[in-house]
Amino acid sequence: MPRVSAPANPEALVNELSQKVNTQKAEMEKAIVTSVLVQLREACKGLETDNWIKAKAQAIPVVSIGYSLQDAETLSCFYTVLEDSEISLRVHHLTEEVIRINQAHYSAWAWRWQCFEALLSDHSELLEQELRFLQDIATLNAKNYQLWNYRRRFAQFCRADHAEAELEFAHACLVEDAKNYHAWAHRQAVVAMAGLWQAELQYTGEVLEEDVRNNSAWSQRFFVLSAQPDRIGDRVLAEANFTSQKLHLVPHNMSAWNYLLGLLKVSAGPANMHQICLDICRQVLQGSPDCAPAKASQAVILQAQPQ
Repeated sequence: MPRVSAPANPEALVNELSQKVNTQKAEMEKAIVTSVLVQLREACKGLETDNWIKAKAQAIPVVSIGYSLQDAETLSCFYTVLEDSEISLRVHHLTEEVIRINQAHYSAWAWRWQCFEALLSDHSELLEQELRFLQDIATLNAKNYQLWNYRRRFAQFCRADHAEAELEFAHACLVEDAKNYHAWAHRQAVVAMAGLWQAELQYTGEVLEEDVRNNSAWSQRFFVLSAQPDRIGDRVLAEANFTSQKLHLVPHNMSAWNYLLGLLKVSAGPANMHQICLDICRQVLQGSPDCAPAKASQAVILQAQPQ
């Protein structure tokens, strides 16, 4: 078997081979990028975007999101109109397509509002279209931060005339998840804007009738109570009685006990408020002697009681 002799300069040979490999690798990467761009343009030839705009090519990132070719074209169109600050019906529609691709797309939501606000006076139909769109997105994901931020702005734009519809929208989301933080926060903003305090007090009562342990409803109720300083004195005693009824149903309900302790901090309450709360503790302990929350609340009230 013939013997293979070692190369005269091994290091030079290694460098030469390495250079060839790098050259081939660069050519392959270039071919892949060219192929993708060709496929993208071919796939979009039949789209309605032909008479739309010429989207500027986007820089290829180090790690790209795996969008479909059509979604990539839609996003490219959006970034182009965003750069040009275009406000039109077609851009308003385009933002919907972008949001359906990525519901958390902040820029799409923000520019959609710019279009809506600017176009509404000449296109009143946008109001109903917006409501249907927001309802549709809420059905897909009722805990989308961008959705609720947009809906809050929409409610403030429409003011009190649209308050009932906004509360109904939030209620529909709470039916699916009774502790949806976004829906409760939206109700707070709308109630404060429209002054629907009594209606919201009734609403929280209905929610607690269904689930007395719903801490979100208890918090909402205290929000309503605290937001009416001129009437809070008239409500404190009624709220103490309301809480007492709920505690007799579920003595270990920490949400109700926290609500009762919160009533003590209301300066406009009756002079004997501490005694009223102590009586509630004793009544609950008579039926449930081992109720730890009742004992703990009793200790807090005794410690806070004026000397």
